[in-house]
Amino acid sequence: MTNHPSTSDPDRTPYVPAWSDSTPPHGSAAGPTPADPPPPAERNRHRGEPERSVLLSPVVLGLTALLLAVLGVGAFLYLDGEDERTLVEGVCLNDLSGNKPNIAECDTSEAKYQIMEIFTDTLDYGQCNSVAGANIPLLIDNAGRKDLLCAMQIA
Repeated sequence: MTNHPSTSDPDRTPYVPAWSDSTPPHGSAAGPTPADPPPPAERNRHRGEPERSVLLSPVVLGLTALLLAVLGVGAFLYLDGEDERTLVEGVCLNDLSGNKPNIAECDTSEAKYQIMEIFTDTLDYGQCNSVAGANIPLLIDNAGRKDLLCAMQIA
């Protein structure tokens, strides 16, 4: 075969051999050859699959949603209404059931009890006997500490 195109050749391009003496051996630092597979990112693009972002993976999205839910519940519980920290002497209550008595305005008809004195970190109901007018002892759990509320009925 010659390197000169003939007149009968339709494209009239000269013959170029696939390799020659100046062709570097396979795997040399001369760069990728047509026989080398493309890098993974190019392989996915050629098949029509989009590249996956680490930020949009299902695991990362799930952990982000879980973190936001925990923070939301924590904020709700922190900001949730009145709790035992607002129970002070002189405050009126409308219900004594449960561990979280319901606070009421003292000048309304809802108020049925008034706290006369609070003893912190005790289980001794007898301490309310020393408080004048306090005939109802109520033990509550305040952040792991037992507090005794001495209340009197006002309605």
